[in-house]
Amino acid sequence: MRMAMGAGIVLPEEILWRLLAKPATCLWWETGMGMGHAKIGIFRNGLWVLDSNGNGQYDPGVDLQFYFGQAGDVPVVGDWNHDGRAKVGIFRNGLWAIDTIGVHNSSDPSTTYSYFGQQGDIPVLGD
Repeated sequence: MRMAMGAGIVLPEEILWRLLAKPATCLWWETGMGMGHAKIGIFRNGLWVLDSNGNGQYDPGVDLQFYFGQAGDVPVVGDWNHDGRAKVGIFRNGLWAIDTIGVHNSSDPSTTYSYFGQQGDIPVLGD
């Protein structure tokens, strides 16, 4: 599993944009800014909000929003299929749900589910 530059796991206590949310930093590829531009995002109770234009602030109607996961999940990001683009996933008490192709839909058949770990574990990602 390859990680995008700047991607990683974040702790639930961290706060971004003064919202009770978990930050997610990654190479968001949906932005049209090209590869190599890390952008910020948040995860709040299953809602992902990604800074699509890379300006460091929330822009309604511009920044990408979608649900993947639920309250209590730990957000993870990585290049799950080795295409050079970061995609989202969640870790929940040993369950990993990985958006392998970037469709942002946990019901899509391309979403991979696997068990590795248990309640209380902190997910660790690497290349």
